[in-house]
Amino acid sequence: MQAHRRDKQVRQRAPTPVDADAPPRQSTRPPQELLFDPVLVRKVERALRPILRHYFRGEVRGLERIPSRQTIIIANHDGGMLPVDGMLFGAEWHRLHACQRPLHILVHDMVMALFGPWRNGLRRLGCVLADRQNLDAVLDAGHSVLIYPGGSRETFRSFFERKTITLGGRTGFVRHALRRRVPITPVVSVGAHETFFVLWRGAWLADRLGITRRFRADVFPIVAGLPFGIWLGAGIPHLPLPAKITMQVLPPIDLHAEVTAQLGREPCAAELSHPELLRMCFERVRSAMQRELDRLYAERKFPILG
Repeated sequence: MQAHRRDKQVRQRAPTPVDADAPPRQSTRPPQELLFDPVLVRKVERALRPILRHYFRGEVRGLERIPSRQTIIIANHDGGMLPVDGMLFGAEWHRLHACQRPLHILVHDMVMALFGPWRNGLRRLGCVLADRQNLDAVLDAGHSVLIYPGGSRETFRSFFERKTITLGGRTGFVRHALRRRVPITPVVSVGAHETFFVLWRGAWLADRLGITRRFRADVFPIVAGLPFGIWLGAGIPHLPLPAKITMQVLPPIDLHAEVTAQLGREPCAAELSHPELLRMCFERVRSAMQRELDRLYAERKFPILG
């Protein structure tokens, strides 16, 4: 009862975008060359299919809503360093498009570092380092992209906060969607945050240890799960529990068209960068995802079992 009460209180907190007034972070790295190997993608998809289907009982609903044109896919981030829901969505995307339509995924530096000598394989699967130059490169190439705006802040939120979508309070994806007139396709998932248990996010400790500054990760969590029981830190991969993963694709949101309709005219460039407009558009996406997350969790009877 106490956990349920705490869970309800957490969900009622309205997250506030934290970077609406901040200038875009400029990376000193040149944009990565975009790689996509359909043969490797097909092999990996076939290898993962039985695990995703039987171990995680994975289900992706609403795939028919994915636009035929370029889109920015925004998802809530669960599962720590092993986001099973992202693997499930990627597998279903490539199955739907017969591995002929690239989907690039922005991934954190720590993920690339974790895979070490296999990082080139990740890039051939469509992964690119998460910075704005690489995002621009993907969109310039006309490809679709999957973004987890919440990053480490959301994927290592505590177990009792798993029913709240914050998207990290980051509005960068809104800027790109408005400036490029690319529709946003929200994708909501439940279950991945039950493949392990975050007991404490450790933002204070990450700051004290310099992790935030060195690795762009403002977490140093206490985690419970397999195979280590309880451990400290975000960089140790875990053996995921067999939680049922359910994902829902929402109708695309054309923010530029909605803003144009609201103003009754084409917005100018300065208006598209206005902090208040960015906050409004951010909340338009986040609240739609939160409503769907509430509905999906209402379907679940028990953690892990679904």
